[in-house]
Amino acid sequence: MKNNSYEVILADTEESKNIHYNLRYQIFCLEKGFEEASKCKDEMEKDIYDDNAIHFLVKGNNRWIGSFRLVIDNSEIYPFRKPRLLILHNSFNVICKPPNFPD
Repeated sequence: MKNNSYEVILADTEESKNIHYNLRYQIFCLEKGFEEASKCKDEMEKDIYDDNAIHFLVKGNNRWIGSFRLVIDNSEIYPFRKPRLLILHNSFNVICKPPNFPD
């Protein structure tokens, strides 16, 4: 019988954030090619928004399968203005928004 449960964990330690950044590296750089792997130090994909974000990890079947972050918009520098949750997995990207949330 397959267990379809997932666990979402707050990545609030240096170790858990490093797992988060490495998952992003694996997805964005190696699998999807959205970023150049050679530009990521220590196989971790980071950007200027990480310092103002709350990071999460997703665990399924006793392994890390994804990550997402909530970027706190406290400045006009961000290229987006509406909150979104981004869940990453090896073969798909899902962008979620609350029901009836304006585009």
